[in-house]
Amino acid sequence: MPADFAKIMLAHDVTHVVFDYDTNMYDELKLLPLTFLVSDYKFRDYLRDRQHPGVEVMYNDLVQRQGLPWLYGSILAVLPRLLPELIVIWFKNRGKKLYWPYFDYEVLFERSLLEIRQEFDILQE
Repeated sequence: MPADFAKIMLAHDVTHVVFDYDTNMYDELKLLPLTFLVSDYKFRDYLRDRQHPGVEVMYNDLVQRQGLPWLYGSILAVLPRLLPELIVIWFKNRGKKLYWPYFDYEVLFERSLLEIRQEFDILQE
């Protein structure tokens, strides 16, 4: 795996742990906008990283294994439950001043997960 792609994947996986989100479709779709709101990783960064060849291969592999109907069906199935929660997440996190360091998280590894979640106000309700 190329180092730049590994960096993208590892940072994404760390957010799953820190934000306490699973890898199901609901949590994946919730994690991305939350990441934009509470970290220094913004939508423009996502658009840049989405163009990485490794990300494209990963996406194409998912579509080939599961199929587009499954992918879009999974997304549509969770949207009614997800949209109200995304609105709450936006209201709770707009105007944040302290952002989770998306790629530079290693400096926080000496601290407890609870302490990190408290500092960045990313405790689950």
